[in-house]
Amino acid sequence: MKKYFLIISIFISFLFSASIDKRLFEEGNLTRYYDTLLKKLDEDNATSKDIVALEKQLIYKIKKAINFSQTKALKLDLPEKISNEKEYLEIFNEFAKLKNSVKELEKDISTNRLKLSFYRNKIENITSNEKDRELLYQLQYAFYKIAQKNLQKELSLYKKELDKNMPNLLAILSMIKFDERKLKEKIEDLSFKLKSLYDKLSMLDIEIQNAKLKNDKTLKRLEKKESRIKKEIQSVLKEKIDKEIILSFAYLKKRNKDGFFNIFDKINDDIDRLNPEEKPLFSAKKRLLFEIAKERFGSTTIALTNTAQTLKDSLQYLISILNKPLFIYNDQAFSIVMFIKIFLILSIGFLIGKIFQSKIKKLEEKKIPINRSSLKIIGNIGYYLIVFITFFIALNSMGLNLSSLSLIAGALSVGIGFGLQTIVSNLAAGIILMSERSIRIGDYIELDENLRGRVDDIKMRSTVITTNDNINIVVPNSTFIQNNVINWTLENDIRRLHVPFSVAYGTKIEDVEKAILTELSKSSLPYFKYDKDKKPEIWMIEMADSGVNYELIVWVYGESTKHPLQTKSKFLKLIYSALYKYDIEIPFPQLDLHVKDLPSKKV
Repeated sequence: MKKYFLIISIFISFLFSASIDKRLFEEGNLTRYYDTLLKKLDEDNATSKDIVALEKQLIYKIKKAINFSQTKALKLDLPEKISNEKEYLEIFNEFAKLKNSVKELEKDISTNRLKLSFYRNKIENITSNEKDRELLYQLQYAFYKIAQKNLQKELSLYKKELDKNMPNLLAILSMIKFDERKLKEKIEDLSFKLKSLYDKLSMLDIEIQNAKLKNDKTLKRLEKKESRIKKEIQSVLKEKIDKEIILSFAYLKKRNKDGFFNIFDKINDDIDRLNPEEKPLFSAKKRLLFEIAKERFGSTTIALTNTAQTLKDSLQYLISILNKPLFIYNDQAFSIVMFIKIFLILSIGFLIGKIFQSKIKKLEEKKIPINRSSLKIIGNIGYYLIVFITFFIALNSMGLNLSSLSLIAGALSVGIGFGLQTIVSNLAAGIILMSERSIRIGDYIELDENLRGRVDDIKMRSTVITTNDNINIVVPNSTFIQNNVINWTLENDIRRLHVPFSVAYGTKIEDVEKAILTELSKSSLPYFKYDKDKKPEIWMIEMADSGVNYELIVWVYGESTKHPLQTKSKFLKLIYSALYKYDIEIPFPQLDLHVKDLPSKKV
């Protein structure tokens, strides 16, 4: 029956799911395959015309992506001879553009990966209402898959070009002549010009505010003038940054560390004042300049010379390493940061669960109208619920789509069928015990004649029983469901106890009853003395070989119920003392030997 259930569950879980059609993007004659697909779409009358039109547009885009050629790649053609600083700056700018392109491509690849993950989830979790859009989603996934391959090819070419020409850029630096005096003068002139422009902009801002208050007709003219000044500021800033970069080249050539880092700080400040659209390229120039400085001065020297900049640079490098994908599975990149995040989420979840349990445990010490057993179960259920929710939050943080249970259900079904059946059985039994409450914390139970004790804890997988010898025994929960269990304290703590004893033949029954019951009434043992339905009795059980067997029938209550052997021992001691006191013989096994003939004595 279980096997059939597993087969049915797997079938249901995959009935409404779809898989990625790899024929749309794997290596082969894709163009011919898409031509065939276009013909089929022309003959398709069942699907909506709008959807078919979108599918055709995507096919044309995919065919273009298939025939992708590396036309955008920047090729660094270094001239054989560079004579001046201007030419060197132009070459440097080409390197910076290429470096900026590398960063943009890495961003595009990361964004593209998210789109692939989105459409994969769309396809795998498609509903019956969206079945007519399945091909559309497949084509969108195929387009981004092919685009991803093209982006990676392009990125690889860019990086190879940079790696190949970087040593040449450093070698040429030593051949260039720099005029430091003129560069410094030019930078001072541009700084003065910038200050003048910023002053003009401040004054113009006051005029614009006054014009707005007066609703003056000159407002548009003033705003145009403001826009013109801002453009001029950006132009002067870019020129100033380029001149500062050239001056930094001069310091690099002479290995002047102090001069280089002074000008490098100014470059940083000027880049911060650029418009957002201009910043990426100039930031790439700054990063390239810093890389050249590392090669020229050495990483250790830079660390000792400019600790703040090095720390910032090291942090950025560390962040990039932590965010770098270790591997990609189902179009989802897994990085060190992701695993750290998952670990933190799970740790926080387990911590919250433990705090919840401890808070519930503290309630046991307070006088509230909930018994200890219920509080313990609430604590356990709350803990597992928090852990369960945390687990799914961790999965969600990995980018896994939790709206689909097809993969999880299929994997669990197979796992239960092969290796997890016992574990799941125990978990299910734990839930039944907690909800049914046929066994509660504090109950005294007996599984067999060798295993009895008090229930101390009921967990999801197992139950902890403490014997009267103070030994903790962990019992799988399925044991309580599959086997008979004696619960001595399920409804109440009153139980009838049978205490066996024997007397010798010839002893009057009235004497036995009088001796035992008289001494019992004088004792302080915990039993029902005055309840007419539960009065102690003496039962004759058997006339055995060596004596007459009796049982003392007595009703006990309270803690005596939870210690049956100890309680039985107390009553046996009382019986022995009573029989001894009244001179009633206690029998023991005897054997009479009758000799018929004795052998004759030989002399």
